[in-house]
Amino acid sequence: MTDLPTPHPHDLSTGHGERTEIPGNYRRIADQWAAGIMHTSRYPDTVVGDPVDWTLDAHDGSWLFRLHNMEYLFSVYRSLDESGEERYRELAQRLIESWIAAHPEVVHDTAPWMRHTTAMRAQALAFAAGIIPASDAFVGALHQHGTFLADPANYSGAWNHGFDESLALLAVGATVARQPWIDLAVQRATEAITAMCDLQGATNEQASVYHYYVWKQFGQFEDELDRCGIPHPPVLRRRREIVDFLVHASRPDGMLLAIGDSLDTRTPTIPNTPLEYVTSRGATGEPPARRVQVFDRGWVFARSGWGTERPFAEESVLALRFGPGRAVHGHSDHTSFHYYTGGREVIGDASFSGYANPERRAYELGEYGHGQVLVAGVGPYRPLTETRLVRRLETPRWEQFVLADAPYRGVERERTVTFLHDPECLLVHDTIRVGAAGAVVRQLFHVGTSLEVADRTGNERVRFRDGRGELEIRQLLPVGNIDLSRGQRGLTTTGWAGAGLGRTVPSAVMTSRSAPQDGRCDYLTLISPAPGLSAEVSQHEVHVAGQEIPLFSALPGTTDV
Repeated sequence: MTDLPTPHPHDLSTGHGERTEIPGNYRRIADQWAAGIMHTSRYPDTVVGDPVDWTLDAHDGSWLFRLHNMEYLFSVYRSLDESGEERYRELAQRLIESWIAAHPEVVHDTAPWMRHTTAMRAQALAFAAGIIPASDAFVGALHQHGTFLADPANYSGAWNHGFDESLALLAVGATVARQPWIDLAVQRATEAITAMCDLQGATNEQASVYHYYVWKQFGQFEDELDRCGIPHPPVLRRRREIVDFLVHASRPDGMLLAIGDSLDTRTPTIPNTPLEYVTSRGATGEPPARRVQVFDRGWVFARSGWGTERPFAEESVLALRFGPGRAVHGHSDHTSFHYYTGGREVIGDASFSGYANPERRAYELGEYGHGQVLVAGVGPYRPLTETRLVRRLETPRWEQFVLADAPYRGVERERTVTFLHDPECLLVHDTIRVGAAGAVVRQLFHVGTSLEVADRTGNERVRFRDGRGELEIRQLLPVGNIDLSRGQRGLTTTGWAGAGLGRTVPSAVMTSRSAPQDGRCDYLTLISPAPGLSAEVSQHEVHVAGQEIPLFSALPGTTDV
């Protein structure tokens, strides 16, 4: 295509829908599209043709989402902007015009017209104004997308998909000068911020990494409001508080804790915020004021320190989940915890490997994919149950958190987690009260993927080992049986952890099984990176290496171990 007509910048308002975060290999992405190949880091390069065959279904639903959301156009735009080569403008026009020609009508509930897909594509089309000619077909497509997004039936509500839809409606409305669309988009987005992000900066996404995604979305909203000359609503100030969540959700190795639908993600560097200290591993800025932070939406973060008394990379972190029932990108993970020490995660969960494989998805999302106490013989697990933080104690030597919920009908579950700093260990007390006869209680711990079983002592103690050291899980009260599984499939899938989209790796799961006595079952578990710690148990407290730790719920009878 040569001698393109000069775009008419006054036909449409330009610059709306801009994405500032572009893949580092944007030039390769653009050049592959010019050759009729779709390149994405998460899938093999796929021949799509030139012109593109928009009916292709080459991999799975996530690939179709990427094909039709047209985010890759921003790589084409950046290539045009930096190189000045007209071939990139021609490429953008070819892609947009061919997609429009192939999709003249909205067909609901198909891959091209899924709500989130449409929203992402609408932003890419809005930004094309001024880059490609304002033809009747192009302007008609903008109106088509705006009409779709403005329809209440196509609004996903107050979570990240709905917010992207509001951003898209705002961008399209500003591009074609439709004030009702602009007003509706600002109203939806403003109301959504209130629901999505609380005053502490915790979001309703229930996944650690999605907090950064929401932080970026709110920033896009700020930028688009500025382009439209619209004042920022006061509620947008909550964006700043998300930084505090990211600070506490960080690991000493520079990664974010991967909780919920979270892939391994580096802790973001956000200039002039406390994240500078975290991402520089203590080299720049001031350490955060608090070692322990509790977010009311369901997150406890406690750490050994911020690198002021020992190297930053040698610190440890505990993350504990409670709060409202499972929603959005959350998992059935209440009362479970992640424990990072010695430069790796030693206790975690089944993690996240994507949405494409139904069996893997069910395991990673469900209750058996997380370290908690489960009960069989009492009916189904109820993932929408709220878990309460009923007590929080902090001393110079340890912190203690008590959680309570009722995830099964007729069952009360309580977990107390105490984080000792010297010697470092976790003391976990689980109490289950159940009225049903014949119930079977199981306590699960998902061990970090680098650790393998080194040895075990009956149903009392299991030691794990990797190249960085050891981990001992010791039952201080008798249990009926301990099972160890790793990489198991078949009737029961267990012992796997997500390791990126579409990838899983084996991981050990330790299951301690017991039967309730007089309607109650207790576990008292010591988890230590230094095996062999002394522990003395009585009815109301435990002495670990000489330190007295109170029990929130006294043990039944008089117990001395």
